[in-house]
Amino acid sequence: LAENTHFFLWHTWFSDVFAKGGFDIVIGNPPYFLYQESHVGEIKDLRCDKDYTIAFGGKLNAYKLFIANAVKKLLSTNGINCFIFQNSFLGDRQATNLRKYILENDKILKIDSFPERDSKKKRVFESVKMSVCVSLIQNTKVDNDYIFPVYVWDDKYKSSGLSTCFSLNDIMAIDSVDYTIPRLRPEYKTTIIKLLKKKELSLKCIEGELNVTFHKKYFGSNVLNPIILKGASIQRYYHTLQMSQGQIDYLEEDMYLLEYGNTEKSSHHRFERIVMQGMTGANDKIRLVMSIVPQGFYLANSCNYILPIQGMDLYCLLGFLNSKTINWFFRCFSTNSNVNGYEVDNFPIPRLDLGVQLRISELVKEVIETKRINNLTDTSAIEKQIDEFVYQAYELSKEDIKIIELSI
Repeated sequence: LAENTHFFLWHTWFSDVFAKGGFDIVIGNPPYFLYQESHVGEIKDLRCDKDYTIAFGGKLNAYKLFIANAVKKLLSTNGINCFIFQNSFLGDRQATNLRKYILENDKILKIDSFPERDSKKKRVFESVKMSVCVSLIQNTKVDNDYIFPVYVWDDKYKSSGLSTCFSLNDIMAIDSVDYTIPRLRPEYKTTIIKLLKKKELSLKCIEGELNVTFHKKYFGSNVLNPIILKGASIQRYYHTLQMSQGQIDYLEEDMYLLEYGNTEKSSHHRFERIVMQGMTGANDKIRLVMSIVPQGFYLANSCNYILPIQGMDLYCLLGFLNSKTINWFFRCFSTNSNVNGYEVDNFPIPRLDLGVQLRISELVKEVIETKRINNLTDTSAIEKQIDEFVYQAYELSKEDIKIIELSI
């Protein structure tokens, strides 16, 4: 074997350690790479090992395998694992199985989260644009009401940030499906639970229909063809063709529809829809950037979108999704720069009577029209009215509103 690729069996090389039950401490910085088509054989073998089952679910990232190996194979009873790995562990659905296993079968002693990825001077690894966290996990079973601390730092120097504590019961009350570990101050919990009780309408957030890699051959420069909107074109309440990065592409529509015309998403360009940026800064105060895009535009996969839903006017829904409340809610749960579709699906959207919907819709249309004339025009006064309607819809108290207002 080539240098640095030597394979060894832990239980053979360290037989004396495992004769005593395993390692008391396991420390590491596992690799962060996705298993792709070239790893099909490896994935098949890994699936045969029941101890790695908790690492599967969605895309298989190597760091999840290393954690599974440490907590299920290497640690002695009461042994401690200390790893630095992707911050997505805290809330990404693809880490749900791993997160649930650890919360239910091990004891988290501490988690330090470093969501900053854009600033080289603030992020943990200057040469790697990655949000990370550091965990201390003990191989011991505890009751559901045990408390573990979570620190969310603004930079690698730990100069500022927030801290909170959770029990497993807290996590299940907030997210009984994915066991998300949110970015919450202790005083936020009551407000979050109040919002979740208003989850009465279901959203379905979908990735843009055109993959910039797989569908690249359909991208062209013929201005007579339909425009392809990318994430950089989408702003709050409006879209623009004057992008800060990238270029405008046009779709060779006939060629595309000839091959993909029978797929579900190929017809979605015919609808007016809410479109959002698929990636924003993890520490940005405004994480959700959305607009309504008219029919006829196609979307690249750097965008996500929502089609009209039954029970709420589309313009009213846009007002909710661009509101301070939903932005704050999303920031509490997001652990990386992606705006994942399933995270949007989980937004608590209440049922509203038609009169309230129409009033919010009128305000949203006023903002859109103002931005259409001049996108630099300040519309904060109108948006404040929208926020007030949203606060009322969730029956938020003055204390709840103060928490949100001070955070955005």
